[in-house]
Amino acid sequence: MPVEYQIIIIYAATKKYLLDIPVAEILSFESELSEYIDTKYPEIPESIRTNKVIDEECEAKLKKAIEECKANRK
Repeated sequence: MPVEYQIIIIYAATKKYLLDIPVAEILSFESELSEYIDTKYPEIPESIRTNKVIDEECEAKLKKAIEECKANRK
């Protein structure tokens, strides 16, 4: 897994976005989130890869992407 996607899931975990997801579903959510970001917000991993940090703009988009992905879960 590329580092930028590891950073995204670690961010989601440390900011407590995963607390309401059952442990058995974390890996599938991780895949769903990566796919969702690739589709809707490809600039997020690109920004992390290029800048080596999550700046304010990237963080705002990342929060939005995580919340949208969680809202769209089956």
